[in-house]
Amino acid sequence: MIGRKDSELPQKNSIFRDFDIDSLLHFTSNMLGLNLKFTCMAKRISADDKDKRDLLVYLLWKTERFSNREIRNRFGLTYSAVSQRVKMMTNRLSVEKGLQDQYIMLKSQIWFDTDSSLFTPTNKYYLVL
Repeated sequence: MIGRKDSELPQKNSIFRDFDIDSLLHFTSNMLGLNLKFTCMAKRISADDKDKRDLLVYLLWKTERFSNREIRNRFGLTYSAVSQRVKMMTNRLSVEKGLQDQYIMLKSQIWFDTDSSLFTPTNKYYLVL
């Protein structure tokens, strides 16, 4: 299990640095049927798109590879909004079966491979969540 950065294992830390957030977002937003570009630029989005966006925010946060700043830059949110979305999604995932199923589906399709940090539609990679 990859987990957190380790000062004694530079090879492990390079995995954190080389991880491609844009490829992961493209891959997962396509799986959810979310137009990420529109969602990030729109002043208002539907409740369904908001749920999908928040699920992606939570997924990125849960990897422990990206700061709130990196996540907010991808979604057009404020720094504190990332924390609020994560807290809200944590609460909802504990009680909403449909949302849990979506999250489990995303996790089951994404693997993280230590040999590569790129996501492609034809390859599956291991992602420890």
